[in-house]
Amino acid sequence: MDLVPSPVAGRLLELRARKADGELDLGGRHLRLREGVVVAVTPAADDGSLVDFLVRAGHLDEADRGR
Repeated sequence: MDLVPSPVAGRLLELRARKADGELDLGGRHLRLREGVVVAVTPAADDGSLVDFLVRAGHLDEADRGR
């Protein structure tokens, strides 16, 4: 069975191979690329905070939220 990347992953791989510079709107987010590497991502309007994500993923406890 061949592995086939998703269209989004395929596009990012193509941009990396071309060492593209620029900006791209993708999935409600704004990505900045330098030499094909994503160097910045602006979150989508409905994205939670990084702390919320880390708590949901189990990397931080609720007690750590206020630190």
